[in-house]
Amino acid sequence: MDPCAWLRAANWNEVLRDPSALAPEIRAYIEVENRYAEAVFGSKATKADPWVIGIRRRRPPLVVAVAPANKTARIAWAVMLRQTEYQPRTVAA
Repeated sequence: MDPCAWLRAANWNEVLRDPSALAPEIRAYIEVENRYAEAVFGSKATKADPWVIGIRRRRPPLVVAVAPANKTARIAWAVMLRQTEYQPRTVAA
């Protein structure tokens, strides 16, 4: 049994279009988790990665939560497709 099954919104497709449609108890749980993550990791992530800073300014919190996983998946796909090692881009200071 999945202890987090209650976090899966039955209307997830609608929630993607309208985040306000998310059930209040799920939203409250996610907000608590986000505050905790921000307290533990927030300052390190925002200082270390300008991409994160930019996306946090432009997008809603639920999109920001998924964006790093999406970016990682795209990088992994490109590395597998090209059959090369990952070469991170350097950011100008």
